[in-house]
Amino acid sequence: MKAKLLLLITVVSCGYIYAQDLKIGHNHYLIVDAKDLPAQTITTDKVEDKSKIEELYSETSIKIINLDADNVTFRFLFPSESTDLKYIMDKESFKKFTKPYFNRFRGFKYGTYTVPIRLRNSKDNFEFDANLSLGANAIASFGSRLNEHRYIDFSVGVSLTKVNLNSENSLLGTEGTDYENIEVLSPTAFTFSLGAIVNLDKNINLGLHYGWDFLSSADNKASWIYNKKPWLGVGLNIVFSNENIKNDSGE
Repeated sequence: MKAKLLLLITVVSCGYIYAQDLKIGHNHYLIVDAKDLPAQTITTDKVEDKSKIEELYSETSIKIINLDADNVTFRFLFPSESTDLKYIMDKESFKKFTKPYFNRFRGFKYGTYTVPIRLRNSKDNFEFDANLSLGANAIASFGSRLNEHRYIDFSVGVSLTKVNLNSENSLLGTEGTDYENIEVLSPTAFTFSLGAIVNLDKNINLGLHYGWDFLSSADNKASWIYNKKPWLGVGLNIVFSNENIKNDSGE
C-alpha cells in the first residue's frame, strides 16, 4: 500500500522555453568534428591558418563575434586554446551543425509547487492526505550546458494548507475531552517546504518535497499528532508554462 502511495503528481506553474536566436557574444558548440563537415562549410580569415579548422572537434566551445546577412563569424571560447583566428560559417550551416551552450545556473524563479498528496508517519501511524496548499516558492535552477531540457530545480516555499484531523490522529472523538462529539476538523496550517525537481527530459520530471505543517496553538488543542512533524512527497512533475533561458555570453 505504501509503495503505491509514493506516486504523486506535483504541478508546477513555471519552467522554461528557449528560442534559438543567433546573437553576438553567445556561446555555442559544434555537434560534429569540423573535418567531417561538407567542404568549405568553415573557412578562416587567414588563408595560412586554414589547417587550424581540423582542430575544431565536436563539443568545441565557440563564441559568436560577428553576424552579417549570410555568415556567422566565431572563434574559440577560451583564448588560451587558440590565437585570435576567426572562423566563418554560413548561417544555415551554423544552425545545422552547432547548438547553444546553456548556463549551468539557469537563474531564480518564483512560482507555485502544489503537492496534492503528503505521506505522513508518526508513532507507527501512517496516513496520506490530498489537501492542496496556497502559497509561493522561490526556485533556483541548475542545468546541463549541452542540453536545454536537463536541469534541476531547488525550491523553498511557504503556504497555507487545510489539514485533516480525525479520531486516529488527534483527540477528536475521545471521551472526557471537548472534542468527544466532533468527528472531523479541517483547520488551516502554515506550511514550510523544501523541494527538488529533476528534469529527465522535456516535460518529464521527478520530484521530491519535504515539509512541515504548523497549527496555531488554538487550532492544536485537539493535539494533532502530525503537527510540526515532517511529511514527504515523491512523484511526477508536469511542466505547464516556460520562461526564456539565456545563452551564456561570458568568456
